[in-house]
Amino acid sequence: MDRPSWDATLRIVNAAAALPELDTILTDTVAALGGNSHAFFSGTLVHDIRQEPGTIFQRPPTCLHRYPAAWQARYYAECYYKDDPIIWAGLRSVLPVRWSELERTASGRAQRIFVEAREHGLKAGFSVAVHGGARAFSMLSLTFPEEGDAVERHIDAHIHGVHLLVLHLHAAVRRIEAAAEPLSTAPALTPREQEVLRWMANGKTYGQIGQILGITERTVREHLDRAANKLGVDSKIQLVAEAVARGLTLA
Repeated sequence: MDRPSWDATLRIVNAAAALPELDTILTDTVAALGGNSHAFFSGTLVHDIRQEPGTIFQRPPTCLHRYPAAWQARYYAECYYKDDPIIWAGLRSVLPVRWSELERTASGRAQRIFVEAREHGLKAGFSVAVHGGARAFSMLSLTFPEEGDAVERHIDAHIHGVHLLVLHLHAAVRRIEAAAEPLSTAPALTPREQEVLRWMANGKTYGQIGQILGITERTVREHLDRAANKLGVDSKIQLVAEAVARGLTLA
């Protein structure tokens, strides 16, 4: 198992102008590490994952993967994505997660996922997640055809390099997608959502907006929550900034 040239790899990632270029460098890097498959996905998380069973993204994420077709078919047929301990660990942490560590505490369907992944040749692996602004989220899982102490030591030697790679992949995907879909392309906000945003951008409080529009403060908050979900932001400050940047607060 070789060691990739991280400096050269990151330069290529940062210069990439299209997703196929990222796919190629990712595939080559995984091969240089001795991996036998990988899955990278990147997208924008839903506003409240707990209220969106079965999905974590607002729309289908960008995917660059080389998982075995049979395992993909099994994974989606069984809806394993709802209980995948690897995904949920990545959602809760910014640090790399080893599959061997997660498997030790797995039970039920989570344990079955590890067992069946191993049956499909994914015998060891680790995953790295990136949490960006406006609920942007990316994750790379890299697997190996063997397991044991030697593989775990190999993971130790390269896990930090892969962590850095995922940070750059995350930034590259966002850059490439932003170029393909200009910022001025606004989500489908309702007229009332835009109206509430305009008043918020003018410094009005929830109560003041409610009085101006003749609605309750609770309704104001509901409109803003829906707008935040569509714009992919978490806070009032981010919501106003994103709305202004997209021209959504213009009368």
